[in-house]
Amino acid sequence: MKKIMFNDKYGLTEAVLKGRKTMTRRIVPEMFRFSDGMANVEEVAKACCDDNDIFDYLTCHSPFRPFQYLAVAQSYKTISGTGEPVMLLGDEIGNTGKFEVINSKTTAGWDNKMFVKAWYMPYQIRITYINAERLQNISNEDCLKEGIYYDKEGGQSIGYPFAVPFYYTFDGAIGKNGKQLHWATPREAFMELIDRVSGKGTWDSNPIVWVYEFELVS
Repeated sequence: MKKIMFNDKYGLTEAVLKGRKTMTRRIVPEMFRFSDGMANVEEVAKACCDDNDIFDYLTCHSPFRPFQYLAVAQSYKTISGTGEPVMLLGDEIGNTGKFEVINSKTTAGWDNKMFVKAWYMPYQIRITYINAERLQNISNEDCLKEGIYYDKEGGQSIGYPFAVPFYYTFDGAIGKNGKQLHWATPREAFMELIDRVSGKGTWDSNPIVWVYEFELVS
């Protein structure tokens, strides 16, 4: 089983486990293997007469497949919950009778989830939909599926005499004053989120992305 990682700094793993985040976008690598070898994905996109040609091709060659199960990566320390050693069952071929005692001194992945083993992860998602598109094609509805949420209590209306409500935000959206930031639309909040997660300027560069919709299954 493969694993999939979500950003912890902005609460995206937690949003997945709470069922609030049910979609993720992953940037297609600049160099991608097409049928005749490696090529620059943007150059191929420009050469296509119809954008859908390359989108369809990338959808069919996504690293994840429809109905595939993926382990949600968490550090072993997070799984423990107490910082104490934790006993985890299973192995890569599903033998749940085997176990390993995980602790901070002997096991890679205690603090860094990049090194955890997928079969030890307690939560999985199942891919239900795959597509390829430009990042800026995202809708307000999909922004909410990406982990943006409506915060009526923390938000505010700004402007006189026609006040504009700013209620949309994401976990970790803290301003220089230490207060939670809010935006007028889910799309505006997502623009900020993707730049923080994938690097400043990501939204403006409008890369081709894989779109994955999924459901939490355990």
